[in-house]
Amino acid sequence: MICRKNFPVNEMLIEGEFTDRVDILLELEDWYRNIERGLSSSLALLAPRRMGKTALLDRLVNTAFGKNYNVVPFYFKMIRKGTTLRNFLLDYYSTFFRQTIAYLLQDPMLYRRDDLGLEDLIGLPSTDERVKFIQEDFIKRFLTRYKARDWRDSRNHWQAVIRIPENLGSLLGINFAIIIDEFQDLKHYIYDAASEKEIDPQTDRPTDLTATYDRQALSRNAPMLVSGSAVSMIFRTVMGGPLGGRFSFRYLKPMSIEDGATLAKKLLQFHNLSPDDELALYLSAELRGHPYYIKCCVESKYPNKDFNSTGGIDKIIDYEVTRGEIYAFWETHFEDNRTLVNQDDDEELGKKIIYYFTKYNNAAVKIDEIAQKLAVSKAKVEKKIEKLYQADLVYRSNFQYYTFNDIMLMRYIQNRYAHELGRCGKDRS
Repeated sequence: MICRKNFPVNEMLIEGEFTDRVDILLELEDWYRNIERGLSSSLALLAPRRMGKTALLDRLVNTAFGKNYNVVPFYFKMIRKGTTLRNFLLDYYSTFFRQTIAYLLQDPMLYRRDDLGLEDLIGLPSTDERVKFIQEDFIKRFLTRYKARDWRDSRNHWQAVIRIPENLGSLLGINFAIIIDEFQDLKHYIYDAASEKEIDPQTDRPTDLTATYDRQALSRNAPMLVSGSAVSMIFRTVMGGPLGGRFSFRYLKPMSIEDGATLAKKLLQFHNLSPDDELALYLSAELRGHPYYIKCCVESKYPNKDFNSTGGIDKIIDYEVTRGEIYAFWETHFEDNRTLVNQDDDEELGKKIIYYFTKYNNAAVKIDEIAQKLAVSKAKVEKKIEKLYQADLVYRSNFQYYTFNDIMLMRYIQNRYAHELGRCGKDRS
């Protein structure tokens, strides 16, 4: 794990693990640097889970923090836990003011001190006039209103302070990069309620804060960089509705096979293993350069791991996709999305559609063919595929659905559903 004192963000990586993201990191740093010139517009970074986007954002903040770009990196990571809007309001702006002051003082340790509240920031001694201005004119004013009113004012208070980065930047002659990891979660985990004890996720409807960034997303001196692993959901969030037309987007793909092999060799060396180049390439090719899968295989609990032959590597991969960490990852994903994936009028038919769908690897799906094979209507097949799309299990391009372009997901499904569907596998020929 990288935990140097001169880094404002504690990166959750082993030293040297960051691989094959140099080009996009340089692109994001250009985006960051150009904020001061008013040349950067809001950007969405889309990537399936475990593709390395959070590590990329961590590295961006650590790279840019100490450089003289005159841009404050406000970096907020959403936590997937239900909370009240009042609590979120305090957490969000405590983070904002602490990170702003830390940047102005070039104090990376202060940046990561999430145990400090707004009262602590007000009492922070400083000779910097900008810091004093923030303490007196912004933090105190924020706290005065927050303490004077209860949770019923939370939504109005949020709306009143949403433009603080722009206003503060204009007054101090600085700029901001508003970086929010898992932006789509602003739709699902925040409730306008008196306390967390009163939240019932089964009956209460969360408040959607994403639309409140409609003005912020247009800002040139404080543009947004948001990320999301719920790809279809964040795509709909930033490309439609109140935020439509305000974001460009980048899709973070798996590594190249060659760079995946480089990562594999780095990780194996940490475990005192060193396969030859061809076997490292073989491992990466079998996993399509996916960084998380490579790490799972290197750290697999499979007994007597052997990375010195293709057969040994095959056994490790098979273990991972049938009962290891990769299996657990997709089991959890299916459980989290079970209302979309498993609830059908005819559950067995739904599973058959998913199973047959794995036939189309990176090719346009033939809905007619699936419908004919299963003797059902096209409408039923299309309805199921739409659910899979919403669950980020399939992707579409040019208004066509494309199959699971994740080889490990395909293998998981084939293993998982073949046992349940009996002869279904024989019927695919």
